[in-house]
Amino acid sequence: MKRLFWLVALLVLALLIPLFMGGMDMFHRLRNFPLPLFLAMFGMVLVGWCANTMRLRLLLGDSANGLGMRKSLGVVMATEFAYSATPGGSGAPLTLVALLSRCGIGPAKSTAAFATDQLNDLVFFLLALIGILIYAVFHKLSENLEWMLIASALLIGAGLCACAGFARFHRRIILFNGRLLKRLKRKNTTRLRWARKLLHFRDALAETWKMPHRVLFKVFLLTCVHWGLRYSVLYLALIGLGVNIDWA
Repeated sequence: MKRLFWLVALLVLALLIPLFMGGMDMFHRLRNFPLPLFLAMFGMVLVGWCANTMRLRLLLGDSANGLGMRKSLGVVMATEFAYSATPGGSGAPLTLVALLSRCGIGPAKSTAAFATDQLNDLVFFLLALIGILIYAVFHKLSENLEWMLIASALLIGAGLCACAGFARFHRRIILFNGRLLKRLKRKNTTRLRWARKLLHFRDALAETWKMPHRVLFKVFLLTCVHWGLRYSVLYLALIGLGVNIDWA
């Protein structure tokens, strides 16, 4: 009962945010929103969740055998909600690890699957950014959008460099983590436990990246489907609100 109360309270709080920003005029706009368009958006969200479910099962490999399709969909939906409800999406990996651990999948494997999933997202956005830059050659963009593109390129580049750096210098990172914990006056058992966790994560990540190329290609295609649908939902929302905008 207590959990239900907090769930309802948080949902009401989430609904109050757009009310505070848009005022009572928001309800008038929602009342005039085309129902067929809303149903199409809802269907696209469901398809996106199904694509993410297939992506998760591919990344988990044989570990997903004991995880049914319906349960996998529930894990993906909960992870998506946690991503949207926490600052910077910080709750997503914790939610994924916690839910998959109930199904007998270890934290190292689930974290490696999440990291590979995020890496696919970074690659997709890098390719999308290149596409936008090509688009900008033939179309005039505002100065604000140009700065946003530069900032996005720097963030994506930093993310990919961080992934490559961990893969290349994981031993130094583990040693640095041990020295940091030592300065914080943590016990030897704590330092060893964290080193063991990082090694398990590295092994699981290497195992995930050694999957057949066709499997990784399927994962990337599903990534493209997910983000294509996600931004198309935003486009349809703007169309339904009477905003005339180019999809690109």
